[in-house]
Amino acid sequence: MNMQREAPCIRGIVLVGPAVWGWQTMPFWQRNILRFAAHVVPGKTLTGEGLKITPSDNSEMLRALGRDPLVIKATRIDTMYGLTNLMEAALLSSSELATPTLILYGEKDEIIPHDPTCAMLNRLPDIATTRFVLYPEGYHMLMRDLQAAVVLNLAA
Repeated sequence: MNMQREAPCIRGIVLVGPAVWGWQTMPFWQRNILRFAAHVVPGKTLTGEGLKITPSDNSEMLRALGRDPLVIKATRIDTMYGLTNLMEAALLSSSELATPTLILYGEKDEIIPHDPTCAMLNRLPDIATTRFVLYPEGYHMLMRDLQAAVVLNLAA
C-alpha cells in the first residue's frame, strides 16, 4: 500500500501583520540584549507589561484574552530568541515568494514595526499577483480589531 501523497496545491497566501522583525531590522541594542539574555538567562520569562504597546483597538477582546488561562502571559527569553530567528528567516525568504499573496498590515501596528514590514515589501519579487493592503486604523490584530469585518470581507 503506497502511503505517499501528493503535496496540496497552494493557490495563494494571506499574510496578516507578517512577523518579519528579524535580527537585521532590530536596533543594535535590542539585538545585543536579546542575544546576551538568551545565553545567560534563557529560561527567564518576560511579559509585555509596562511596554505601552497596543495590539488592538478592541479592548473587550484584549481583556478576554487576559482572562483566558490558555493564553500565554509570560514568554521565555530563549523562545523570543527562537522567534526572532524565525522572523529573520521569513524576512530573508520573502525575496523568493512566488505564490500569489495578499499582505494585510495595520498602520497602527505596534507589534511588528513599519521598517521591517517595508524591508519585506522591498524584498518581494516583482510579481503582479502580490497585493498589499494598508489599513490606516488597523493594529496588529487586524482580524480581531474593531474593524475586523472590513478586513475579513477583503480576505474572503
